[in-house]
Amino acid sequence: MATAILWAVISLGQTTEEKLLAKLDADFERLVAKEPQAAEVRRAAQLLLETDSSGRWTNYSAATKILRETRPKAGIPLLLAYMVRHTGRGSSHVSVPEYAETLTILTGKDIPSPYRTGPDRKTPVLTAVEKLVAEWWDPQQDKISTNMADWTPEQVDVLTSRILRRAAWSMKGSSTDPDEWKERPTSYAIYHLLYYHVMHEGSDAPDWRLEELHPKMAPAMLAPAGYRQDAKERPARDTSRPAYASVELLAALRKNGELDGLDEIADDANQTAGTRLTCVMALFRAGEKLKTNVLMDVAANDRNLERRMVATLALRYAEGDRAAGALLVKLLDEPNAEVRTAAICALKGPLPPQAVPKLKQAIDALDPPQSLPFVFDVLGEYKSRDACEALAGFLAAGLEDRRKAEHLYQAVSGFETATGQRWNVAGLANEALYKEQAKRAVEWWKTEGRRTIE
Repeated sequence: MATAILWAVISLGQTTEEKLLAKLDADFERLVAKEPQAAEVRRAAQLLLETDSSGRWTNYSAATKILRETRPKAGIPLLLAYMVRHTGRGSSHVSVPEYAETLTILTGKDIPSPYRTGPDRKTPVLTAVEKLVAEWWDPQQDKISTNMADWTPEQVDVLTSRILRRAAWSMKGSSTDPDEWKERPTSYAIYHLLYYHVMHEGSDAPDWRLEELHPKMAPAMLAPAGYRQDAKERPARDTSRPAYASVELLAALRKNGELDGLDEIADDANQTAGTRLTCVMALFRAGEKLKTNVLMDVAANDRNLERRMVATLALRYAEGDRAAGALLVKLLDEPNAEVRTAAICALKGPLPPQAVPKLKQAIDALDPPQSLPFVFDVLGEYKSRDACEALAGFLAAGLEDRRKAEHLYQAVSGFETATGQRWNVAGLANEALYKEQAKRAVEWWKTEGRRTIE
């Protein structure tokens, strides 16, 4: 009652904007008093108050970080108010969208950024906030919850889609972007996607926080891969793709002791292959053992090219697994050059000896050509006499064959790995230098190497 009287008194003689802000400030004070982490929430409010257009302009980011971590209901009127207060400042093109994104994270309501460029940036934001207060915040604030456990599936889906969009952004603008090559997948693109983005944590901090995630999001995270919660039989036609952007999110939840059923989904043969591959990669990224049985099933039996290459390339992490190695050797005889290339790349993990003669055939024939960036490296990892013979033979041929001479640098590098010797030296990169290095490597093999490597 006292709050309502105070609000009525202070609103006399105010403009529409002033009345709106006074009401939101009053709502904040009423709610923050009930917050279990009131001190942290007030610290966020102070950071927003002190945000300026010069030395403290990034305070807004520290404030939203606190609000995302503490998830206070009082943060809703606070952010609505500062959407209006900070519009027109030099940093409003980043701060206002950040406030809208944080509101979505707190409430599960899809709140687009109202920021607009132009001479009048205040009016669109003020109008949008007034509408949100009148149609959403005022009539529903008693029902609005920032606890994701209370959310409807629709609210969970809204937030999940936002987080997935941010997670996918890290793959944009490069050869690893799955949307760029989905119609023409290549082993090279998938190799870089899996090894530098998906199956391992990168050096860059993720554009999401663990506090934003919830186990209830798992179905929405797997939905892009065709996940079905009650899969009674295999899909009649499986057109699924792995949900690459979801892998790191699922892995984070799994590492947090959640998503106990993720391995069951991976093992469920009635799920789409895209779903199973997504779960396998997430489990591995979470530090768990690679499910080679699922990968081998997809690699051997799936007819979808992208999924086969994903499963095959992921077998690179099946180190010492004889069954995986045997399958990769078999895949070296596949008619599709991209599948053969994926198998060659994956051999670096299991290193089955019976693959060496086939790898020798590949470098002798320069086929498949897209495998050549990988095949010399893989041969070098064997460190066996047969692998050394294959590499030395290629180097000798490259001194006479111009087509093979183009690959002498990679072949010498692989030979160095296999033998523990060193021939590549710093200097001007040209064909003459590469031939000189190859010539010295071949001479060493003839005079010393054959006697020292078994």
